[in-house]
Amino acid sequence: MAYMKDSAGRRLDTFRVADRSRLGLLAFGGLYPIADHALPVGEPDTLSNGTDTAQNVRVRHDLSVRATTVVLMYGNFYNSPLVSGEADGPNDVTVNAGITLPNATGYIPVRFNGLKTVTIKPGTFVLSDPIGVGLLTAGQSMYSQTYATVAAGGKWPLTTVVNNGARPSEGYESGTSITDKSVASGIPANAGRGFGPLAVLGTTPDPAPITAMIGDSIVVGQDDGTGDGIKTLGWANRAFRAQGIPFIKLAASSDKIQLFRDPRRSFNRRMFVPGVANIIEAFGINDVRGGRTLAQLQADKTAFWNECAAQGIDVWAATLTPSTTSTDSWATVANQTVGSWEAVRTGYNDWVRSLPAPLKGVIEVADTVESARNSGKWKVTGSAFGYTPDGLHPNTTGHTAMAGAVTLTPFRA
Repeated sequence: MAYMKDSAGRRLDTFRVADRSRLGLLAFGGLYPIADHALPVGEPDTLSNGTDTAQNVRVRHDLSVRATTVVLMYGNFYNSPLVSGEADGPNDVTVNAGITLPNATGYIPVRFNGLKTVTIKPGTFVLSDPIGVGLLTAGQSMYSQTYATVAAGGKWPLTTVVNNGARPSEGYESGTSITDKSVASGIPANAGRGFGPLAVLGTTPDPAPITAMIGDSIVVGQDDGTGDGIKTLGWANRAFRAQGIPFIKLAASSDKIQLFRDPRRSFNRRMFVPGVANIIEAFGINDVRGGRTLAQLQADKTAFWNECAAQGIDVWAATLTPSTTSTDSWATVANQTVGSWEAVRTGYNDWVRSLPAPLKGVIEVADTVESARNSGKWKVTGSAFGYTPDGLHPNTTGHTAMAGAVTLTPFRA
């Protein structure tokens, strides 16, 4: 029998018919996530104040891969995990946008179907026209600038967090007489929340497997960079950014695996899953603190992992970090007290470490910040708030240590 072969003499019937790891995000026309600091859905239960009618937002995006075009995604929905899951915005939001490129002056206008302005209906998302950027390289930084307006009494979702302290030149301004600065200077540098891109997508000359990071506020990056809850980086970003590995973060503050498993609560983020090769799943501490038993947590996790595996996606689970109170601001181990749920947390971690099917691997973040395995207490530095500002979320020291638990090699292939 004769077989078709390629130029290297390999039989073509030995190759996979469709290598999903190299098709990009299927729901978005094969585009790749090319830069970080964009969260599909974003902050929980947060809308603008209903008084302001306009806002300018400037966001920095660090490129994780080489890129030849940039596409901005905007959406008029937000995250309400404690109520009904992902919720539609209450009214239309109109957007003008621009970008600035690394090592360049001036602004490039963003178009939507050839038009300068786009109106986003509640519950919908839009993709910009591709913006030709020559060749950007991993590690470079670009900025998006967004001008959002609503009718009097309207609100926009506050899906983007900016923090000029952790990421220079980020900022926003809101009011009733704010003028369009989407392609102009003058957006003040500060910290807060606004309406910006939910994702930065594009094309790359280096197609590679995409990794999605799914979890709660710890994956979002709470308290990485500051002690005020501003979310900027996080251990997952720190591990992957500028490594030539495309990744997208699908985390949401206050979320649980119990909630995410219900597609009614997570359907917007689930749009990004088709086409990814790997998922790092880091839910659990909110489930545990909320009273879920070990058996319930195991059932929820196994069901989700099997759902991913059935789609040909490799799943990596992260161990759960401590949650304690302290009488000396987490300066010592002795003065920390573990919660009533601690046996569930340690039981879960031991179970995950046994690599239950169908897990591909474990991200051992707990050991990097726990004083000893299964102690339930945070490591300390001898000073207040050494690894955590509140006993639940890691700070920059904690996030940096956790990032070191990620071995990147499996995510490159």
